[in-house]
Order: sequence, then structure tokens, then C-alpha cells
Amino acid sequence: MDILSQIRTYSYLSAVLSNREGDPYCRTCNSFLSTLMTVTEHMQKFEREHAAEIEKLPDGFSLFFLVAKSRINGIRLPERPVSQKKAGNCNLPESVCYLKSSFAVLQRSHPAPDRSLFKMPSVRTNGCAEGVREGEG
Repeated sequence: MDILSQIRTYSYLSAVLSNREGDPYCRTCNSFLSTLMTVTEHMQKFEREHAAEIEKLPDGFSLFFLVAKSRINGIRLPERPVSQKKAGNCNLPESVCYLKSSFAVLQRSHPAPDRSLFKMPSVRTNGCAEGVREGEG
């Protein structure tokens, strides 16, 4: 994926996370913490690897990236995250999670060789998350 598309993806994810921080269930969910931490790590790696290119981007895209980065850095980590579905609080339909669905955009758009870096599980159709131990996600 090209740099502009990656920046647009980070901007989208930062907006979703910022929005979900206002949701009393999402902001205290394990999925919120996992998504936030993984997106932050990916943005930091992206910035390290493409710093010179980001500065030279056209049409305000470098500012677009800085706004996304600032938004992510301003989000507070939940103190005691829990699985809101398992706690019976989140009543979204089976296998629907705003955070995991949004994170899937990053998973699908990230270059294949780096896919192993993802810590966030993908959602299976049965509603369980791959790689999540009992009591998580």
C-alpha cells in the first residue's frame, strides 16, 4: 500500500478510536486497549520508516498524519479493561465489534510480509476471536 493510503487508514482508525473512547462500554473493553496499542505501535513504526517521505507529502497529508497521531496520543488507556460482551454489557450482534471491524481495515491494507506483527485477533464468523484466550477480547 502506498504512503498516502496508509496515512488515510491511520486517520480513519484514529477517528474511530477517538469516537469509541466516548462510549462507556467500548472505552473499557479489552478490544479497545488491544486496538489502541497495536495501532499506536504501527503508527510509530510507520513514522520511523517514512519520516522523510511524510514531510514531503503533497496537499497537507503530512499534517493529516500529524493530526491522526495527535488524536491517537490523546486517547487514554483503560485502567481495568474487560471483555464487555462476556460481561453482558455489549449487546451488539454476534461477531460484531466496532473496534475489531475497524482494525480489520489495517490488517487488510498492511503489506503481507508484516502481517505477523499484528497482535489484535481477527474475528471469526462464530463470534470468537482467533488467538484470544478465555477472558480476553
